[in-house]
Amino acid sequence: MILNSHQVTEGPTRAVIGFHGWTGDENSMEPIAQSVKARSVKWFMPRAPYDADTGKGFTWFSGSDETGWVYEKTLHLIPKVFAYVSNESFLPEETFMAGFSMGAGLSILAGSRLPFSIGGIVAISGFVKNSEQFVSSMTKESLNTPILIIQGTGDEIVTPNKAEKTVQLLSDLGYNVRYELYDTGHKVPKEAMTVIKEFIEG
Repeated sequence: MILNSHQVTEGPTRAVIGFHGWTGDENSMEPIAQSVKARSVKWFMPRAPYDADTGKGFTWFSGSDETGWVYEKTLHLIPKVFAYVSNESFLPEETFMAGFSMGAGLSILAGSRLPFSIGGIVAISGFVKNSEQFVSSMTKESLNTPILIIQGTGDEIVTPNKAEKTVQLLSDLGYNVRYELYDTGHKVPKEAMTVIKEFIEG
């Protein structure tokens, strides 16, 4: 497991597991960690286990809709990351997941499958791809995990329509979802940093 970490103070009381987007790596989420400026937080940022087909960077899901998707390595990696965070004395309720794009979709998917609730999930420009599979794999315990979804109105890769369908799905299932729209494209809005910090630090 290749993992980067970031913290600004000794004795952090919150942990955030940061999942990068497609073709990213363990360093891709660090600018977000720095911009959020949550002094109580230690960030843990793993590298996705599959090589992206672009020739550089990494991906959480390998394949395509035509050939099928492979993600077993990712599903095996998630418990290892949580064990690593737990070994640093962070409780589930002190642990958050945050992701961008593909990493945002992974955050929602992985969080829904946990046999316990966590502090929260921050999904930036992400969505649930397969709602039937999502519903069949989710746990009742995960319903107590609050979810913050951040979306750009001009995002042409993950459109607002996809995000809104995900918000509706999660809300209908019983999740506590907060949906924030920003005037931006497929990127992390700088204006969202304060919202993310407040969501994590409470």
